[in-house]
Amino acid sequence: VGAERGRWPWPRDVLAEAIATIAEARPRALFVNVIFSEADPAHPDADRALQEVAAAYPFIVHPFVRLPPGNDRYSRLDASRLPNARPLAGRGVVPDPVAVVLPAFADLQRNLGAANLYQDDDGIIRSYVYWLHTDAHALPSAATAMLLAARAEAPPSGDGLLPRLNWRNKRGDYLRVSF
Repeated sequence: VGAERGRWPWPRDVLAEAIATIAEARPRALFVNVIFSEADPAHPDADRALQEVAAAYPFIVHPFVRLPPGNDRYSRLDASRLPNARPLAGRGVVPDPVAVVLPAFADLQRNLGAANLYQDDDGIIRSYVYWLHTDAHALPSAATAMLLAARAEAPPSGDGLLPRLNWRNKRGDYLRVSF
């Protein structure tokens, strides 16, 4: 693609074609780790292509970004309105505003997972949050949203489980697949 279209970022219609090609292989879930937070006014046809692909495959998951909780008071979005948001027991806060960056198009908001990673005090990421908590809801991480889209069992939403990440590859190599 690079020789034909140049360097990243590639046009959205190219990404839509790639996503559709992968989706046609019928994975249980597919995470598109690019947030399309604004329309591309110069290429509305490419935006439409992306939306059509998202609408055609219900197992595609798109990211959202959870902004720092201090921004929640400025938001008009209630956490309960996000896909797969789960109420937290004993926290009947209404309303429950949450500040997030969402994909710009409704078709890309069907399955959402938080793309946030949180570092330790020394700047290294060693754990992963399956659910991000607001005052009254648990919002799915990207990994949790993938499990839900695949109709697999997701981790419990209320336990705040932080699994440790093991970045080592025991095989000693990494499989690379060209885009």
